[in-house]
Amino acid sequence: QPMKILKRILFVIIGLLLVLVAVLYFYKDTLIRKIVEKVNQDYNVEITYNNVGLGLLKDFPNATLSVTNLLVVTEEPFKNDTLVYAKNTEIAINIKDVFKKNVDKIKVKNIRINQAKVNLFVNADGKANNDVHLVNPIPNVAESNTKATTNSQDFTFKIANYQIENSDLLFEDKQQNFTVKILGFNHKGTGDFSTAVSNLNTNTIIDEITVKYGKINYLYQAKIVLDAIIKMDLNTMKFTLTENDLHLNDLHLKLNGFVQHNTNNEIIDFRFNAPNTNFKSVLSLIPNAYSANFKDVKASGIANISGFVNGKFSDTEMPKYQIAITTQNASFKYPDLPKSVRQITFNGNFANESQQHKPFVQIDKLKFAIDQDVFETTGVISNIVQNPTVDASFKGKLNLDNFYKAYPIKMDNKITGILVADFHTNLDMKSVENNNYKDIKTNGTASLQDFSYSDKEMKNPVLVDNASIKFNTNTINLTNFKAKTGKSDIQATGTVDNLYAFVFDDKKLKGNFVASSNNFEVSDFLVNENDTSKSKTTSTSTTSENLKIPDFLDITTKINAKRVVYNNLVLEDVSSLMKIKDQKAILQNTKTKMMQGQASFNGIVDTKKTPAEFNFDLDLNKFDIASSFSEITTFQKLAPVANAINGKYNSDFSISGKLKPDFTPDLYSLSGKILAQLFVKEINENNNPLFTSLVSKLKFIDLKKIDFNKLKASVQFKDGKVHVNPFDIKYKDITMHISGSHSFDKSLLYHINMNLPAKYLGKEAQNMLSKLTNIDKDTIKIPLYTLINGTFDKPKVSPNFEKAIKELAVKVVKYQKQQLLNQATNQVNNVVEEVLQNTNVNSIIPNKDSTKNNPKNVIKEGVQNLLGNMFKKKKKDTTK
Repeated sequence: QPMKILKRILFVIIGLLLVLVAVLYFYKDTLIRKIVEKVNQDYNVEITYNNVGLGLLKDFPNATLSVTNLLVVTEEPFKNDTLVYAKNTEIAINIKDVFKKNVDKIKVKNIRINQAKVNLFVNADGKANNDVHLVNPIPNVAESNTKATTNSQDFTFKIANYQIENSDLLFEDKQQNFTVKILGFNHKGTGDFSTAVSNLNTNTIIDEITVKYGKINYLYQAKIVLDAIIKMDLNTMKFTLTENDLHLNDLHLKLNGFVQHNTNNEIIDFRFNAPNTNFKSVLSLIPNAYSANFKDVKASGIANISGFVNGKFSDTEMPKYQIAITTQNASFKYPDLPKSVRQITFNGNFANESQQHKPFVQIDKLKFAIDQDVFETTGVISNIVQNPTVDASFKGKLNLDNFYKAYPIKMDNKITGILVADFHTNLDMKSVENNNYKDIKTNGTASLQDFSYSDKEMKNPVLVDNASIKFNTNTINLTNFKAKTGKSDIQATGTVDNLYAFVFDDKKLKGNFVASSNNFEVSDFLVNENDTSKSKTTSTSTTSENLKIPDFLDITTKINAKRVVYNNLVLEDVSSLMKIKDQKAILQNTKTKMMQGQASFNGIVDTKKTPAEFNFDLDLNKFDIASSFSEITTFQKLAPVANAINGKYNSDFSISGKLKPDFTPDLYSLSGKILAQLFVKEINENNNPLFTSLVSKLKFIDLKKIDFNKLKASVQFKDGKVHVNPFDIKYKDITMHISGSHSFDKSLLYHINMNLPAKYLGKEAQNMLSKLTNIDKDTIKIPLYTLINGTFDKPKVSPNFEKAIKELAVKVVKYQKQQLLNQATNQVNNVVEEVLQNTNVNSIIPNKDSTKNNPKNVIKEGVQNLLGNMFKKKKKDTTK
């Protein structure tokens, strides 16, 4: 019996548990939905999530609600920005709270968040995306407070522990240009929030933290480990560090103080110090210094670090703070690097001494040595927030390559060379940005020797043999510059207008220079720019490299070069005024020798556009035709027959179009016109199929005997077609009138009209001409029309001989008729003359007028008319 009773009890318990689990499982979605709807309704946030889960064992006897892909965003202007995203969120609550209709009375016991991303922004207008507030406040505050007091047990907020794992945080204040980036944030705490005063035990590990202010990284990918006990006074909202152990990279700091939250501000009072610490620990804070093998770094020297933060933090106030570091005669050496840094002396601090935010950096002394090179600097960087101002001196010699050999610096673009400096500068960033050079005071000299700079976008590294700069108040003179890149060399002198803006503020490099070169290849000075474009018909993207003029250049240069190479085109003795600005190169009054001739031109190349565009006006004098054909691809398309012509030409040439990514012209984009004068020595007809076909079809023409000298041709081209305006060529007693066009795809359509002596039309024509007597047969000319089509590789030459023969036959018949008429007229004239000599004409023709017609001529004319009518074809009488 006892066993049966026990079984029944156990069965009932299991049944009840199953029912409870089932109810909880089906009710979990309702509970989370209620909580989310309540928050979305009461606050200016929007919360969304994916799945909801329920567990009973992990936090037993409490229930564990789990939510995946929790997303929180706030109102405009941050509606499209994520405030909080958590891949997994777990909340432990009392089981009976699952069934409460009023979600305000649910007691949260534990919270766990995994793989969260928190993005906190302050935009340029000072508005923060984490400004979460009630949008539907309780109408009757007094009644609300009374209810809260009388039912305070329903609002107990008791968290046994909370935990955040593998999460990231980004804080960015665009007003202050301040950024904090935290990666790998792991934090957990245990405490009792239900009592007014309690201790919160915390452990925090940050894999990487970067703190950037302006363009300076004050911490870069530093590691933080903090164990701290925080005394919480929830009545006064004061949180005090009672015990702590802070490790910042290799630096061990002692920190004490408190932060108190008030209605309008926070009161902060913290102090920290690390007296007589090893210099190696300070070294670990320098960017890139703290690496995997940092434990094997050998270092000597002692450093002292101290600092504080004290004051009120509000919309109008900033606390005072200071971080001071001193060290004497320290050194370090990395195990896998050949050089060491010695004689390190530093005395400086970073501080804010005002209730307003006016931080500054003061370096009383910084000195170090690598090998025999010693470099030192002193100075102050003040007014960092509003207008950073530098007042500093630099002196010494430094082999830049030794940086890589002594310090594990990470640079995408390696720089080497020897820097020698001895100058003092006083400048502020607003003057730099606004190009107010009169407010920038710099005096002294600086030089580079054996300098090398490489960039992934540049085709070749830049090698500077020597570069010397002389600072004189606000003027920077480039007194010597000798460099090479790829196959190109360049020497220059001149002035730089805004070197400071270029170096400190990423502005354009402006200047005026006089440059010379023995060999200058244009492609060596172009940079690669990735152009990613999506196809209109597919979702795949393609990436191509476009050669561009660097966008940071704004310079004017007078150039003299012995040799300039563009693609396979070689220019000699080049002189030009070149202006480079906005990724455009403007060439003015350019003169050069090329292709055995002289050229002068003006033009522009615009690489800012994609694709790049160009526009040039050229004056070419005595250019070699064969060289032009072999060296200029565009010339081959414009004049495909030029490979068979030996001679020179002069030309006024206007051309514009687009450039392909490799900086060669896109032929089908070209437009322009050419006015050319030819001086041809010889035609090699066998070198070109068109000339071969012409000679085979028009056998009476010998191309080698045609005088092409001083032949003028006018050409226009656009949309891939070349239109040749009509022109005449004379060969012996033949005049050829030529016009037509061809395409860049080699298709042809030309017309040749000749007023051709009939004797060139062959045997049939000769037979016809032989029937004519008493006439100069060479004067008989017949129109011959010739059509040229097909392609340049396979031309089709079609002279219309059939039509020409027909026209000759008609002309021969006319000549024959005229011959017969002339013969009969002559015979009658002879008879009339004989009769008239023996007859009194005046008696035959009365009423003669001696002042008008001669009677003899009247008789002759009548006879001739009679004979003429006899040779005319009789008309058919249609009246019969």
